[in-house]
Amino acid sequence: MELSYGDVWNAEKPQPIARIGKPKNHVFPVQWLVSPLSEEHEKMIKATKNQLDYFLIELGEKDPWLYAKYHCGTCSNVYSKVHWSYYNKDEALSGKPTESVSPPIDTRDSPSEHKKIIRFSRAKQEQEQYRLTLEEIKHDIARMSEELRSHCMNLAVMKVWKKWDEELPEDALAVLNDQSFLECGDENVVKLMEIVLLMEDFCGDVLS
Repeated sequence: MELSYGDVWNAEKPQPIARIGKPKNHVFPVQWLVSPLSEEHEKMIKATKNQLDYFLIELGEKDPWLYAKYHCGTCSNVYSKVHWSYYNKDEALSGKPTESVSPPIDTRDSPSEHKKIIRFSRAKQEQEQYRLTLEEIKHDIARMSEELRSHCMNLAVMKVWKKWDEELPEDALAVLNDQSFLECGDENVVKLMEIVLLMEDFCGDVLS
């Protein structure tokens, strides 16, 4: 897997930070692509280490590697500053000429896991389509204020949770119809909701 760092909502291009392999004894083998020679890189490395600790220790997953692959396709991975990307052996990583740290995955004794890995590979292609769609709208979203982006995301997430078939709570509508919401414009709100819905569909396909 490759981990990159960047704020997509502020139109930042994610920078590859590290490559990781399948964990052994609750340790991810890590190959860092940057060195802590600057304050900016040190901040990126610290955020990435916190993510690794979270997935290995805090979540308490029986298979952190499999869960990390699932996380690559989640909505939270899109708007997090640390982005996870899963690559098959034959897929190209970023342009940095370093060797992969991922060991071969033995699936001979685990056909169900093998099927999941194949599905993750197919889902990776779908994820790329969602990423391209996100690229088209993130510049519009980046121009919104932080408060406004929060309002729009709240609207989108509530719509997803309620599957579009229930009315939103009155207090939510009151917040979302204030002056800052109006400055956003309906078009941008719809775009953001479409992205969240697409990511929700994608995650549902992977988990089913």
